[in-house]
Amino acid sequence: MKQITTLLCMNPEPCAGPDLHNAVNAQLPDTETALRRNPVNFDSEGHHLAPNGKVSNLPYELWLAARTPAFREWFGEWEHTCRISKWLANDNALTITPDAYSGLYELNWRSAKKYALDNLRGQYTVQDNGAVIALTRKGISEVISENMGSELGLKLIAYIPDIIRNSIFIYTEKNQKDKNTFDFFEYYLTDIKTEGIRYTVKSAVGVKDERRYYTFNLSEIKDKGAFINPRPVSDIQPGRPTSQGSLSDIKDTRLLSILQADSSKAVDENGEPEVVHHFSLYDNSHSRVNMEDIHTDAFLNLRHPVRNNAEADGEISAMRDIFACGKYDGAITIDRRTGERKYIVLNSDQILSADSLCVR
Repeated sequence: MKQITTLLCMNPEPCAGPDLHNAVNAQLPDTETALRRNPVNFDSEGHHLAPNGKVSNLPYELWLAARTPAFREWFGEWEHTCRISKWLANDNALTITPDAYSGLYELNWRSAKKYALDNLRGQYTVQDNGAVIALTRKGISEVISENMGSELGLKLIAYIPDIIRNSIFIYTEKNQKDKNTFDFFEYYLTDIKTEGIRYTVKSAVGVKDERRYYTFNLSEIKDKGAFINPRPVSDIQPGRPTSQGSLSDIKDTRLLSILQADSSKAVDENGEPEVVHHFSLYDNSHSRVNMEDIHTDAFLNLRHPVRNNAEADGEISAMRDIFACGKYDGAITIDRRTGERKYIVLNSDQILSADSLCVR
């Protein structure tokens, strides 16, 4: 595991309270059961994986802990940000060609519905997360009715199985409507390309009693250029220019809020929470201490850091000047001597001891 130096301005003891530790530990069995149920969380050799498909840097028990509801509430919904990053980096668009929908005869809603009912009903597995999604007669009727006025939407009917298989899972949202046909919705993004234009299809999947049912509509098909951003997702701010437009162009406010996710930025190259080797500059009496005397492995809740500020390597007075404005809860910088990434946090409740987790 890569060791990162962490400097704390005040209290040296990690003090995210025992209630948090107890909550995480209590949720480990259910979390493990849910993760074991989905084979895409592990590779063919049994290694546990990060959301980007690479072998996780976290030990297995901490990998579980980082996925408990209690940890995510403290650290932020880091998986959302990680999955958006995965989608932004996706270069494999599903190509739409006339051959696949030649069976639609005339491209109208009647022939599209007949084609779908005759050929497409069934269950399909999402390659990204292993979810099994059913396309039913009712689901087909909803898809057709939503897309009957759009040529592109009708063309996509024949591609629903491939759209499902090539989707990337993004987030879950509870059903807020009075008529709870579904308990909650899952949302997926699929990149498609037709006639030289690249689009993204946002699919809604209704979940009831752990069964998933597919639907999408044309209002959720957008030019991907409005989403693409060359910078890390954690750096995205409202209205900041992107490579092909501005985030303010995005009409999907829910997706925009995820792009600007309020989660900790203390993550590794896979986007997972990073275990850092924590030192403190000061003890509880605010006296300077030997950095070798006080250290532990920990997670950091660092949601609004200042980045690569040279003064963050200086004296405590300089750091206080940086943080006086109240915009930042710490800093991320590079140690000029070792090249290691260095985190600075302001308050001890931003630190969660990794050693106290996973006690079962």
